[in-house]
Order: sequence, then structure tokens, then C-alpha cells
Amino acid sequence: MIKRFLNKIKSDDIGSTLKHSRNYFGGNLAIKALSVISIPIFTRMLTLNEYGIVNLYGSAASILSVLMTFNLFTSVGRYYYEDKKDIGGFISSIVIAFFPLFVINAIIAYIFRDNLSSWLGIPVGLFFPLMVFILLTLIDSINRQILEAERKSQLLVALDFSKAFLAVSCSIALVFVFVQARYLGLIWGQIIGGIIVSTYCLKLLKKYVSFEFKFEYLKYALYLGLPLIPYTLSGVILAQADRIIINNVQGAASAGIYSLGSNIGMILQSFILSVNSALIPDFFHFLNIGENVRLDRLVKKAFILIVVFAFLLMIFSPEIVMVLAGRKYCAGIPIIPWIVMGNIFFAMFTIYARYIGYSKQMIYGSVISIACGLISIVLNIFFIPLYGYMAAAYTSTLSYLIMFLLTWFVVKHVLKMHVTPLKYLTYTFSIFFLFAGLYYIFIGIKLSMLLYFVCKILLFLLFLCFISFPYFSPQKYLAVLRGFIRKAGSSV
Repeated sequence: MIKRFLNKIKSDDIGSTLKHSRNYFGGNLAIKALSVISIPIFTRMLTLNEYGIVNLYGSAASILSVLMTFNLFTSVGRYYYEDKKDIGGFISSIVIAFFPLFVINAIIAYIFRDNLSSWLGIPVGLFFPLMVFILLTLIDSINRQILEAERKSQLLVALDFSKAFLAVSCSIALVFVFVQARYLGLIWGQIIGGIIVSTYCLKLLKKYVSFEFKFEYLKYALYLGLPLIPYTLSGVILAQADRIIINNVQGAASAGIYSLGSNIGMILQSFILSVNSALIPDFFHFLNIGENVRLDRLVKKAFILIVVFAFLLMIFSPEIVMVLAGRKYCAGIPIIPWIVMGNIFFAMFTIYARYIGYSKQMIYGSVISIACGLISIVLNIFFIPLYGYMAAAYTSTLSYLIMFLLTWFVVKHVLKMHVTPLKYLTYTFSIFFLFAGLYYIFIGIKLSMLLYFVCKILLFLLFLCFISFPYFSPQKYLAVLRGFIRKAGSSV
């Protein structure tokens, strides 16, 4: 029976997505495992302030990477999916156009470095590593989009893991070098790992580079990339601005506690992006050939995978924090369920945002992202001083919910495209919401640690039964149950 079920999955459209999702998430899981291993090391080697600075540096790097690259390189994957042959000329054209723009932006950033440092909440001395990081981001972005389009998930995962391994190894070594400012060890360790892997990526990209410049290619990249700057930047702001505001209001120590809880909750986002990376080729293919039924079925099953992982992460988040970071970070545990909930809305948003990307009407995505980014900033500025970093988790969840609803409305009623019906997602989300409520009731009951852990496992198994109910008739459930009882009886 299990063999038939697995064969059916392999022959289904979800089979290819599962295969590459497995590769992407397996790699991301290995990378996260490295991060997980490094968390107990770095949280004990760094002060709360230093850990907060490292996370604020990550936020600053994400924001400046969008602004200083003009988002030109996000168009590489979209150009590739159009089956156009001269991908080398396209890449060469945008690289040639990028460098003078980057130099001008770097000079402007250097002139106003004190202002940037104050606004972003990072030391002025991090200006140079930020510029290096942005150049490495350029190489990674192009290489990633090409490998995703070519479905070379194993190679991409191997490169990501190598970079993460080198970054962690170098960071641990350099923390002992930068004794007075140990956060610099982490930052330069990440950069050294990025330089090594980017050198190999350049070798891979060599076959695509033709050293020619065509204005039509730059025009195409600007047409897709410029409208996406607010879209991408707003997404970064939604994910990162809360840490900057917490740092400015409550200090780097609170930002460090919030960052750890947020980073653990964001493991789900890593899984979401893994599934999306595997989903994109089939998504565009089914839209191209008008296979809406197969597309809807694929999206529905991919969303179930995401929600199952979300619930598993949520109920075991306290144990994860205790093992990884110890008691001084336990204050961040309550934010994790809210971060998980927000990322489910983020997953729903990404599904419908793909339709906007396919239509090339990027202005709608940008307007939605700007609106939600502003909502998030205003709510955080108002509520974080009143309720602390917990407010950031609430506002993040609300902002992702609004982003999802607006995106669905635009695709359905403005662009008037076929979209995956909401009913395919709402049942799955409703089951998650119901069991999340049961979990909150459950954690209020005083139990022994062992019984508490066993009850969590039983709750998760019950959740799996309910969420998979539409795909299995009651007769099939009873048949599986009878088979289990029969095997258990025969083994006694």
C-alpha cells in the first residue's frame, strides 16, 4: 500500500516538486544544522549586544543590496524562462551596466556613512564589509537563478552548504582574533566563505558571459527590476525593520533576543523558499500551456507540506531554543508561534505573487509591498515602545496577512487571471489554526516533561490525520487502522 502511494506521488505533478524540494530543503536543513550548531557557540561567545549587532548587520546588508544593485539581477531567471537563447548577452549587458552604478552608489554611501550607521544601528566600521557583501550577493543572485531554472538543485545546494560551512568555520576561528569586537569575526567569516564559493560560481558563469552590451537587454532588466525595487525592499523591511526599531528603542540586547526567536521561526521561511524554488519551473510551465487544474492541485499539495512543517516547528520551538541557546534567550520563545503564523501568510502571499510575476505587471506587487511595509513600520514605531519586541511579532503577522489578501484581490479582480481558489488553502490553514489553539490550551496544563513531549507527538499525529483527510476517504483510514491493529496483534 505504501509502495503504491509512493509510486502515485512520483507519477503526479507534485513528484518533481517534491524531488527538488527535497534537494533544496535537505540542503537548507544541512545549512540550518550548521547554523544550529553554531548558535550555542556564538550565543555563548558573544554578548547579547554583539549578537544583536550581527543580526542588525544582516538587516542592513539585505536593505542596501536591493538599493545599490537597482534590483537588475532579479530579471535573469524570468528571461531564462522565456526560452530566449542569448542568456549570455543578457547577463553581460546588465553586469556592464551595473558596475558604474555601483561605484556611484558606494561613493554616496561612504559620504553619508555616519547617517547610515545611525539609521541602521550598526558601527561605522562595517561600511567596507557591507560593500563586499553586496558584490558577492550579485554573483550569488545570477548563479542561483540560472541553476534553479536549469533544475540543478543538487549543485546549488552543494554550493550553499559549502559557503555556510566555510562561513561558520572561518567565523569560529576569527572570533578569537577580533577579541575587542568579536562580532567582526562572524561578519568577516561569512565574507571569506562567500568569496571562496563566489570564485567557483564565476567559473560556472563563464560559459554564459559574452562581454557584449545590448541596450534592449538592459531595458528588459530595468522594466522588470525597477518596479520590483519597492516590492523587494518592502519585503526586506517586513523581515528586518523590526530588529532595527527594537535596537533603537530597547537596545541591542533586546534585538538579540528577538533575533534568535525570529531566526528559529524563520526556519519555516527557509522551507517555504525551498518549496518555491522547486515549484517555479512547473508553475510557469502549467501557466504557459493552460493546465490550470494541474497547477491548482500542485499548489494545494505544496501548501500542505508547508503547513505541516510549520506546525511541527511551532510545537517544538521551546525545546529548540533551550537546546540551542540556553535560558538567557528563553524570553524569545513566545514570539516563535507568531513568526510561524506570519510565515504561513507569507507562503500564501508567495503563491499569488507568482501570478503577478507571470503577468509582468510588477507595479501591483510593488504597490502592495510598499503599503504593507509602511503599515509594518508605523505599527512597530507605535507599539514597540509600549509592548516591547512582542509587538514586532504581532505586527509582522498582521502585515503578511494584509499582503496576502491584497495580492489575492489584485490577481483575482484586477488582473482577472485564473488563480488557485482560496478554498484549496483555507481548509489547510483552518486546521492549522484550530490545532494551534489546542496547543495553546495544552501548554497551560502542568505535566511532567516526558508526558508533555509524548502529548506533543500525539497532537502532531492527530494534526496529520485531519490535514490529510480530504485525500483519504474514511474507508481508507479504517483500512489503514485495521491493518495496523492486525500487525500489532500478530506481533504479540
